[in-house]
Amino acid sequence: MGNGSEGGPSKIWMVRADNGESTELCVSGGFTGLGWTDLGDLTGVDDRFEIEERYRQVWPDEGSGKRRAVVGIHHRFLLEMR
Repeated sequence: MGNGSEGGPSKIWMVRADNGESTELCVSGGFTGLGWTDLGDLTGVDDRFEIEERYRQVWPDEGSGKRRAVVGIHHRFLLEMR
């Protein structure tokens, strides 16, 4: 693996498009999206705790493992991907 701009390993992000069903929509629209639209517009969200709070409001009975996974996906997408 090549070096990133800061001299460390490069990060590679895998982005799926709903198993290919949304590929054309994303490519033609020039965007990448996440599902979970019930979370609402996450523009301006700047920490993991706010994402988690929204998740708990929408899916209060969901297990902690799934919650951590979904919150982590959104956190990385919003705040780490470059």
